[in-house]
Amino acid sequence: MDAKDHKKGRYASRVREVIADFFMEEGIAAPGTILSIKHVELPKRGVVIKVMVSVFPTNLTVEIEKMLHSLENKAAVFLGHHIVMRRLPIVRFVMDFGEDHRERIEQLLRSDK
Repeated sequence: MDAKDHKKGRYASRVREVIADFFMEEGIAAPGTILSIKHVELPKRGVVIKVMVSVFPTNLTVEIEKMLHSLENKAAVFLGHHIVMRRLPIVRFVMDFGEDHRERIEQLLRSDK
């Protein structure tokens, strides 16, 4: 791993921490709901930061996805206040259905036995 990759990894980690603080401050997850930041995709040239989020229980995914989309600008400002940046980023929350699909596949495999 070269120095550039290491710096990018630290930056992504810091973005993940700040977004988690943002979720806590905004009170996005209702009691009994777990929000997990799965991955932070940093831009190569632009300023769009994609934050992959999964929700448990999965039946609340659509509701929380709408809420997160309405808070994207506020999340960008929050990041700008907590991380030194040249430009304010554009934050996009993307729902990660990978875990949900993995669980469904495991259930199907178990039912075939």
